[in-house]
Amino acid sequence: MRIDAYRNLNKARRDRSRFVWSLRLDGKVAGHHEAIHLVDVSLRVSEGGLRRIGESGTRNVYAYLRGESYDVPESTPSPAALIAQGWRGLTLNPFKEGVFVWADDRTPAPLHLAEVLLTKAGAFAWVDGDN
Repeated sequence: MRIDAYRNLNKARRDRSRFVWSLRLDGKVAGHHEAIHLVDVSLRVSEGGLRRIGESGTRNVYAYLRGESYDVPESTPSPAALIAQGWRGLTLNPFKEGVFVWADDRTPAPLHLAEVLLTKAGAFAWVDGDN
């Protein structure tokens, strides 16, 4: 089963301060959630989708996180609490880097991560000795 999660841009357009994540199972949208916990995660970016964004200036789904398993937590800690626990913020800007980067220093994130927590405040990756 392929589990893909990506930021829902249409819902975010209504309230830019709120992240809503779309969950796609085996290629079909299975729901929208404010929080998703993914395990054994690959960070995926479509070069063709990225190119279309550069040409048109409009955003589309060109990047997503693919996990081997997931759950939908009822609540999540604050960003500050997550960082204090060892999580690190992830972000992506198609007009700057075009790849997933660490939010704190804008350096490229690894293409595979053990755990990623998608929250209404953004994306956070569990940082262990390998990341």
